[in-house]
Amino acid sequence: MMRSANFVRTCLFHNNSVVENVANYGVLWARCESPIGRNVMHCMRRYNAGLPDLLSAKFDAFIWKSVMKNISSEQKQSVCMLYECIMIRDRVFNLPDVYTVTDIENIIMHLCRD
Repeated sequence: MMRSANFVRTCLFHNNSVVENVANYGVLWARCESPIGRNVMHCMRRYNAGLPDLLSAKFDAFIWKSVMKNISSEQKQSVCMLYECIMIRDRVFNLPDVYTVTDIENIIMHLCRD
């Protein structure tokens, strides 16, 4: 979804007038009759945002805030643990030699399945 929003913004503010005009027509006039218009409508619906929000330079922060409010504390903790396990596996972080690389990889696989 983020790639789609970034693509739309790139087209709408493109330095080539043909690309910019086609994108403007698709978004502002054709709407659901054009692929780019459908993408914009889908993004707006998904993130409960208006066209100005979608075109704003702060849209990335808007998306982040929208996504973060839908994530539980358990999911956040799982992501933190996954991050730490990956760092241990890649030898950025260290643990006592009680755990093998296979143990850490099994923990990573378990976290990725949940």
